[in-house]
Amino acid sequence: MIFLDSEACIALLKGKEGIKQVLDKHKESVAITTPTLFEINCGIKYFERKGIIIKDELEIIAQIDKFKIFSLDRTAALKASELWAELKLSGQMIRIMDILIGAIILTQKHKKIITNDEHFLRIPGINIVHYNLN
Repeated sequence: MIFLDSEACIALLKGKEGIKQVLDKHKESVAITTPTLFEINCGIKYFERKGIIIKDELEIIAQIDKFKIFSLDRTAALKASELWAELKLSGQMIRIMDILIGAIILTQKHKKIITNDEHFLRIPGINIVHYNLN
């Protein structure tokens, strides 16, 4: 199983070749987390409220629904609080959404996330798979 962060998920939904190449190379099931789903839908709702039409919004939502989606459960929430404390004490804090994403991945016994955000490296046990932005 390989996870997508929000930006990687959006790149895939937009049909970017760089992300498709990475997925073809790894040949694993693709998953996202509920915080990722939240971030993507925040963008959609924001543009809707501004009166900006998202082309093929229903198709985007249908594509997202094809992914395995892992939720923030009690175990992941507790893991996230441990990660948050470690990062805060070490002066290596990252965005709370990324801590939640990392905790969900780790508690599901997975390690890989497709992202170009280096801050995921601050979460012990998470391995980053980079992709080209094109």
